[in-house]
Amino acid sequence: SIVEMESQVHGATMKHITRGKFLANQIPLPPLAEQRRIASILDQADELRQKRQQAIEKLDQLLQATFIEMFGDPVSNPKGWEKETIGNLTTFITSGSRGWAQYYADSGSKFIRIQNLVKGDLDMSDCAYVNAPDSAEAKRTLVQAGDVLVSITADLGRTAVVPNDIGMAHINQHVAILRLTGVNPAFISHYLASVGGKVQFEKLNRSAVKAGLNFNDIRSLEVLLPPQELQNKYVQIVHNIKNHQQQLIHFKKQSDILFSSLQNQAFNGTL
Repeated sequence: SIVEMESQVHGATMKHITRGKFLANQIPLPPLAEQRRIASILDQADELRQKRQQAIEKLDQLLQATFIEMFGDPVSNPKGWEKETIGNLTTFITSGSRGWAQYYADSGSKFIRIQNLVKGDLDMSDCAYVNAPDSAEAKRTLVQAGDVLVSITADLGRTAVVPNDIGMAHINQHVAILRLTGVNPAFISHYLASVGGKVQFEKLNRSAVKAGLNFNDIRSLEVLLPPQELQNKYVQIVHNIKNHQQQLIHFKKQSDILFSSLQNQAFNGTL
């Protein structure tokens, strides 16, 4: 068993086991017919896991295909949509404060970091908290529902929209707030996360000495502006697809747990 092998491992920096001890380990060996039965059960459970993972990936592809079908290629803009700069669509742009390590806490206001910006959405499963000071700086970096968040250092161009139920939350220095007017913020977020946005982020990054965007860089970003009713329709489609995807992710996790349980039962002789 793994536990027995671990007890035979030697070495402080690089763990190893001698060939003789490794070959001397015994494993349970049920009759061939029983081995085949167990293998069949595990194969079916593993196939279920793989199919659910494939379905999750296909929904990612569907999201991309839906954007192209509705709006065309975001770089060449074959449908001739109007373009506008982020600077002309924003009423407020800011980034988070430096030096907030002293405010980290086990609870309090949420503290939004780059890793929370995932595929156009805000994922707070890995959530940090701060006891924010009562200062103008804290008020400036406090997010509002509908804000578009963009990563501006390191992994440039990750985006998310602040949901209605966020509560009190601040951004760190690697994230910028875009407070927009006259557009659907979720559409802008997904556009910036599309090829149309990525091309611009990569161009700005190449022209910089180090990875990082300033406010002028952000204001210069161009987005397509199809009619707002079409923006809203796209966002609703995305919402429906992602809800279905979340269900599949939940079922995939359940499949992983089932597969692990079956493995343990198989090698404990209880399957």
